[in-house]
Amino acid sequence: MKHFNRAAAKEARDEKRAMATKTIEEGVKALMEEIKAGKTEHYLAYLRFAGQFHKYSAANQWLIMGQCRARGVYPSYVASYKAWSDMGYQVRDGKNTAIYIWAPRPYTYERENKETGEMEEKGYTRFVLVPVFDASRICQGTNPETGEPYKELPTFFYPLPTSEQAASLYSQLVQVAQASGFTCLEETRTDTVQGWSWEKTICVRSGRDALSMFLTLIHEYAHGLLHWDGVERTKQQKECEAESVAFVVSAHFGLHNPFSSDYLINWGVDQGALMEYLDRITKTAHAIIEKIEKITNRPEEGVAGAEEALAQEAA
Repeated sequence: MKHFNRAAAKEARDEKRAMATKTIEEGVKALMEEIKAGKTEHYLAYLRFAGQFHKYSAANQWLIMGQCRARGVYPSYVASYKAWSDMGYQVRDGKNTAIYIWAPRPYTYERENKETGEMEEKGYTRFVLVPVFDASRICQGTNPETGEPYKELPTFFYPLPTSEQAASLYSQLVQVAQASGFTCLEETRTDTVQGWSWEKTICVRSGRDALSMFLTLIHEYAHGLLHWDGVERTKQQKECEAESVAFVVSAHFGLHNPFSSDYLINWGVDQGALMEYLDRITKTAHAIIEKIEKITNRPEEGVAGAEEALAQEAA
């Protein structure tokens, strides 16, 4: 009978944490160096990845991307072993097939209140590394033991949208913004301004194709969500954040954003600040994507139903 070796377990756990931290730091450092050099290729690749894995934090996005890149795999969808099993899929056997992401583990701790002398229970959250598996590790073909075919994997990507679908996305995003307290307007202009926002008002230039209007609306809505909080930021940072959010959202829905590269050069920030900005960008993009998809999946409930569902999820 094997005995549990606490010291060995701690050493293995610390090693995994160190490797996870290194993976994130190396990825962000490489991105930082590229941005300082005035290049955007890897940054845009990261934003496309974030559009696909928008439900994950920026740290977990870097973990997934870095570990899969080291194995020569481009991930399409990841889930835990149990989650894959619950969906009816079988993860292939093999050593070192899992990748690891940070997962929250809430816990309570009882301690004495020095002022009252009473014991109080407080809630905390710690993050631990948990294994997940990419879709490339799911069994395909026929089960050699039973002769039955494995469940066919679904498509995890949005098909290239038509102009009608882009128009529908634009309409849905208008509903989302209005439900958030924004006033959305369209205006005819003779200058080159594509859109503007001021506090809770968003205006988009009319008379253009649906894709251009949708991309402009995301950009200005992101400004409204991110940049009216009283915090002083440079114009370059605000434009980069807003356009990055627009790029992530459009990438998620299979839309090509041709306007981004001019915004995404040389932020002039250090590595720690860059990670903070990426986290703000991905969280904002995730919130927008979730709200649009709630309307898409529950059209009979409209924006009110989407807002209520999101509030329940947040609680």
